[in-house]
Amino acid sequence: ESTVGGGDSNQATDDDATIAGGRANSAFGEYSFIGSGLSNICSGNYSVVGGGQSNDASTLHSTIGGGLSNVVSNFRATVGGGESNRATGVHSTVGGGILNVASATEATVGGGSGNQASTSATIGGGILNVASGIKSTVGGGILNVASGLESTVGGGDSNQATGLDSFIGGGLLNIASGDYSVALGRKADAANNGSFVFADSTDAVFTSTGDDQVIIRATGGMVIITSKDGTTGASLNSGATAWAV
Repeated sequence: ESTVGGGDSNQATDDDATIAGGRANSAFGEYSFIGSGLSNICSGNYSVVGGGQSNDASTLHSTIGGGLSNVVSNFRATVGGGESNRATGVHSTVGGGILNVASATEATVGGGSGNQASTSATIGGGILNVASGIKSTVGGGILNVASGLESTVGGGDSNQATGLDSFIGGGLLNIASGDYSVALGRKADAANNGSFVFADSTDAVFTSTGDDQVIIRATGGMVIITSKDGTTGASLNSGATAWAV
């Protein structure tokens, strides 16, 4: 038997569906529940909408905590809140934010704006980031892409980790296209498998030239300390070709 606890113009029409309150809410799924809010819909069996406005939990065991115009359209998926977020993959999750999409199985977006996560991928937040590789991760930042299998971009701006198990910690306009490659800094291009590329703030692309290579651009020089008290080591001064001890 369905239940409407209060409110205005609410409809609970399926077996054991419940609406606690609010206005113009509709609970059509068996054992579905709407706590409150305005114009929310629970059409999936065992689906839940806690509150908010114009949210739609349309599939089995789908959940929306609240917010505005959020959609959950696959089994056991969840949107915590925010606005215009979509969890469309099985077991997918969007925590909040705006215009985020968790589009495939076990995809997760924590928050931010305009982020898109695919199969078993994770985006913590930021703006317009894409994690399209299976088990890939983008921590945050803006316009970052992790498209390689198990690739990672920690943050920064306009970075691309496209190789298998590739990694970019942050920075600007870095690319890690080689498998198991690492790119750090500004315009570092780890194009070869196993390459490690560090580029300083210079506005120029700095690219690896071979597999399993470490290549560093440090136009201000380099210092290596070899003692615990920091008093001994070696330095390669800016423009120099030999180490000074």
